[in-house]
Amino acid sequence: MKKIKTMLIGILIIVLANNSMTMFTLGGEGTDFLFVMGFLAPPIGLIIFLAGFFMKEKSEEAPEEEDKKE
Repeated sequence: MKKIKTMLIGILIIVLANNSMTMFTLGGEGTDFLFVMGFLAPPIGLIIFLAGFFMKEKSEEAPEEEDKKE
């Protein structure tokens, strides 16, 4: 379950970055902050998503340990 939550957080960051860039192009208050968030968030979200994708869950590790004991 932790693996799925981590992947969803990464996707959320990517989507919010898209929203930040849209707000930046429309203009408004705090445009410098929105530009930085929109520029840096997609790579960060992708890294978090990939970390969650390759993460091993405890339920996946348990059967391997039992096989080694036998």
